[in-house]
Amino acid sequence: MKDESLWRHLMSTSGPVPSLSVFTKSIEKPLQDDREYRIIRLENGLEATLVSDSKADKAAASLDVAVGHLSDPDDMPGLAHFCEHLLFMAPKRFRKKTSTKTT
Repeated sequence: MKDESLWRHLMSTSGPVPSLSVFTKSIEKPLQDDREYRIIRLENGLEATLVSDSKADKAAASLDVAVGHLSDPDDMPGLAHFCEHLLFMAPKRFRKKTSTKTT
C-alpha cells in the first residue's frame, strides 16, 4: 500500500493525539461480512487494520508483525525469536487476565 494517492492524511486538532492517514480504497470482503474495516497508518509508519463489529459484546486485538528470523542482524541471530518471547511475557498481575493465541 505504498501508493500515497490511496491515503487521506488527517491532522490532529486536539492536544497530543498524533496525526494519521486513512486508506481510502474500498476493502474487498465477502457479502456476508457486515463488519466495517478501516486501514490506518500512524506517523511512525505502523499500519493497522481496524475492524468494527456492532454485534460483538467484547473487544479484541490482534497483531501481525511482518518480520522474522530473516530480518535478524548478522551479529544477533535469534533476535526475532527472543523478541517474540518477550512480547508474550505479561507481568504476573496480568497473567490471569491476558489471553494470547499464536498461530
